Amino acid sequence: MTAVSIVVSNLAEFVRFSRQITALSVLSGNRTIYLSTAFFTLFLPLAAASLIGLATHYWLATPMTAGSYSDGATHSWPVLTLVLATTLAMALLVWLWGAYGAVRLTHRWRPTAD
Repeated sequence: MTAVSIVVSNLAEFVRFSRQITALSVLSGNRTIYLSTAFFTLFLPLAAASLIGLATHYWLATPMTAGSYSDGATHSWPVLTLVLATTLAMALLVWLWGAYGAVRLTHRWRPTAD
């Protein structure tokens, strides 16, 4: 649930931000700027948060699974792998979705006077 709320929030902020660089992409004729911008503002932070979360979980759970505290406790690698794969897939989806939505905004952009 937390990952979904992060995805929706980041996507909304990116769409708001992409309106500001619409003029640059339209006037330069380079609409691939949204792919790189969406990569650095959507995919990279979400992927980094996923990896940092996994590393933090491992660091915090290792003392409980080792030594006299373990009582048979182990890391659940299949669940951790599934969660990591899901969050990375969500990051990829929001990256492409954000770039596509921003490109669609460029078709409606018209220059205005300052």
